[in-house]
Formats: sequence, structure tokens, C-alpha cells
Amino acid sequence: MKGTAGILLAVTALLAGILAFVFVEFRGGGEEGGSAVRVGGIRKAEAACSEAAPQCLPRLTLIDTDGNAWTPEALAGKVVVVNVWATWCKPCVTEIPDLAQVYKGYKDKGVVMLGVLDDNADDATAISFAAERGINYPVVRMDDDLFKALNRPSRLPTTFVYDKSGHLRYDDAGVVTRAQLGKLLDELIAE
Repeated sequence: MKGTAGILLAVTALLAGILAFVFVEFRGGGEEGGSAVRVGGIRKAEAACSEAAPQCLPRLTLIDTDGNAWTPEALAGKVVVVNVWATWCKPCVTEIPDLAQVYKGYKDKGVVMLGVLDDNADDATAISFAAERGINYPVVRMDDDLFKALNRPSRLPTTFVYDKSGHLRYDDAGVVTRAQLGKLLDELIAE
């Protein structure tokens, strides 16, 4: 009997240890990223953001209307807001003042905002439109590579927000407000 009780106690302790290990390694089922398994100290989803994937900040060099290059290295470690818009889109025009205010308040806090122009306006028209509407953040043109990397947004405006590690944390079509965006940026900056 004593031998059986000892074996039972050892098996119970082993099972408790396995359960504790599983709980620690698979916890976070309700967190962003789901129940990711830790591999080499990083989550599987974190590793995926070093590659081109819809849930990751596009790894492209984008040239804005001022000729500045926005490289993946320049965006690394920053919270990045990507707003897809067009000059003919009335909801896009509606949200521009809020986006400009957010950019003004957050550009010195590690936030980059890029307006992605998704229409055929020539450079002079795009620059004039941006100046008239008070767009104070960089504007880049949509191209096939960026369209594909953003998972082919089908509605305008569409806003994407990526955290400091390049993970997509917000993706929504429709007008985004200063209050919505500010709350999210505050959270992401604090991480």
C-alpha cells in the first residue's frame, strides 16, 4: 500500500507541474494575439511581424509628397497610424481636422501618422488639397504593393494603427474621431 500511495503522490505532483507549465505557457487567451505559445521568448505573432503579413506594419519604403522616405527602419519602435483616404471622399474630408489635431498632439510622443492618398489626383492637386484642409501629417500615394500589404482596403476612409512592435491593433473603415484615436494612442504609447 505504501508503495502505491507514493507512486500516486508522485504522479499527482507531476500532473500538477504539467498543468502549471501549460497555464503559464498558454495564458492570455483573451489578450490580443490569442493563446500564443512562447517560443524563444517571443510570441509566434511577434515573430510573424518581421515578415510581410496583413497583421503587421507593411515593410515598404513609402515616399511622401515632400519627397521624404518612410522606411521600415524609420518606423520601427513607433506607433504608426495609417489613414487611407481620397480627395473626393466626403467622410475622409470630415475626419481630417481630427486627424490633424491628433498628429499635432502626438507627433512628439513617438507616433507617426501617414495619410495614404488613394485617388488619381496629380501632385499639385494633392499638395493643394492637403494645405487647404490643414493636413499636417505626411501624405503618401497608394500603389499596388501598399494596397496588397494593407490587405486591399475596400472602403474609404480606413484607418490602421500599429503598435511599437509593428502589430496591427486597430483596423476600421469609416470616420475615426480624435477621442477614439487619442484613447488608443495613449494606451499604445504606455505599453
